[in-house]
This record gives sequence, structure tokens and C-alpha cells, in this order.
Amino acid sequence: MIGKKILITGATSGLGLTLTNICLARGAHVTAIGRNVAQLQPLQQLYPQLNVRKVDFNNTDDFNQVITWINEQVHFDYLLNCTGFADYSALINQSDQLIHDMIHVNLTQTVILTKHVVRNMHEGGMVVTIGSQSAFVTTPYGAIYSASKAGLNQVMNALRMESRQIHFLNVNTGPVNTQFIIKANKGKPVNHLAEHVQLDVNDLGERIIDAMFKKKKELNLPQWMDIGLRLYGLAPRTFEKVFYRYFMTKK
Repeated sequence: MIGKKILITGATSGLGLTLTNICLARGAHVTAIGRNVAQLQPLQQLYPQLNVRKVDFNNTDDFNQVITWINEQVHFDYLLNCTGFADYSALINQSDQLIHDMIHVNLTQTVILTKHVVRNMHEGGMVVTIGSQSAFVTTPYGAIYSASKAGLNQVMNALRMESRQIHFLNVNTGPVNTQFIIKANKGKPVNHLAEHVQLDVNDLGERIIDAMFKKKKELNLPQWMDIGLRLYGLAPRTFEKVFYRYFMTKK
């Protein structure tokens, strides 16, 4: 990774922040974008090759400015899409604006930014997109989030075939031990089942970097969940009936 130019979205918290740290430690030149740029100050002091831009994907002016800036750059070698948020609540209780914003940030804006970055990428570039295992399964109390991630998977898989000179890696995870879940739960305690299966964010970050070096197309973790969801796909309605309580961990 030494000398590689990497653009990381959602870089100011959670998995995005972890990946920013790892990439910098491996000698990459990182441009980190996100809302809470104060989180990156310690890294800026350690790594002079870190460039930080404050961007809110839900702010039209912010987003248009970063797209213009991307188009003015020569190219990035890697793009790591880590931007996204969730709200775990019943769909009928979510505001119209919240539903719009979740799809807008997680899917629409991520796709548009990816399009502009890929246009300027050289052959051999790479796009890594952080998705979710919930994209493959019915997700009560997380329907819009899972729908946005399912859409994102579809787009990146299509881009892989349309832009064969670029490598695309889709990362789909179960729960991760970051503030993401706490924010999605709006401060409510995490369901004990979800808490029990959480992935460690630092270990996950290293495994993503390893998958990048190995040029994998998909990384689905934890593995037991990936296997279970493949079986679920054979008889989804039966699984939902028999294992109902396990589908309700976001309630």
C-alpha cells in the first residue's frame, strides 16, 4: 500500500476510521472524508500524508463540492466506501424524511461518488464497499437500511462487469462492535443475541485489507452467518417462521 492514493468515505468513525488508521500505517496517502473530522486530528499529527475533508453526504452543497473536487483530481488508486447509517425501528414509525435520507446517503450518494471516482481510476484500481449481511435477509426493524445495502450490492456487482479494468470487493458483515449499532438503536441497549455475535472492528479491518491484497470479490463475515444465509435462501419463509426470534434482534 506504500504510496497508494486512497479515498475513504465515512472515515471519521467506526470501521471507516479503523481502515483509515490501517491504511496510513501501511504507507498509503489517504484522503479521508466524513462529518466529524475532529476524530482524525490525532492521525493528522502522526501522518503528514493524511488529507481530510469535511463532507456530509446528506448536504447537497457539501456533496456537490466533493464531486467537483474529485473530478479535478488525477486519480485515486483505491476507493473505500464506508459511509452509511441505520435506524432500527418499525417502518411505519419512521418519518418520510428519515426513509429518504437513509436511501439517499447509503445508496444514491455512494453510487454517484463511486461513478465519478471510477471514471478517473487507472486500470488495476480497486473499489471496496462496506455492505451488510442484512442485504441478504428479511430484516424487521431494519428494512430500509437492508434495502439500501441490497441495492448497493447490486450496483457494485454490475459495475464489476461494466468496468472490468477495476477490481470490486463487496464486504458484507454482521454486527460490529462500534457506535454504529448504538446510534441505530437510538441509545437503547443492544439485543443480547446481536451483542453476542458482534465482530471486532480491528480484526475486521485487518481482514478487509487482507481480502484486498488477495483480490477477493466478496468478504462475508462472520462465516457461520454467511453459511446460514445461503441456507435461508433455499426456503426463506420457512426459516422466518421457525427462527422468528432471531429475526427480531433489532426490535
